[in-house]
Amino acid sequence: MRKTLCILLSVLMLFLMSTGLYGCGKDTDYPSVQAMYQAHKNGEDIIGKTVELMASHDYYMGQIFYGPMPEYGPNVSIDVTGDGVENIKEEDQLVIKVTKINSDGQFAFSISAELVD
Repeated sequence: MRKTLCILLSVLMLFLMSTGLYGCGKDTDYPSVQAMYQAHKNGEDIIGKTVELMASHDYYMGQIFYGPMPEYGPNVSIDVTGDGVENIKEEDQLVIKVTKINSDGQFAFSISAELVD
């Protein structure tokens, strides 16, 4: 019983340490696509800034993220370039650097970016 409890505590500690360290060292300008969009909407220049995001789907013809913003905002589309982009899968955690705003309309907000991480 005591040995099992010791093993269980060891596994739990390893799990907590690994989840606590996940993402360490990722120093980004915006912690999410929503924060980036809000900053742009507030007049900030987002070109050259970094964003942490989760791919909404597998890489397909450049696109890695597509989805609506909160409060009935426009749909955001992110196209990315860089080494290894074709290996991006849905729910991969990524860091990108915004290179260009392609459209900033009422119903769509599209950006181009480079893969950083």
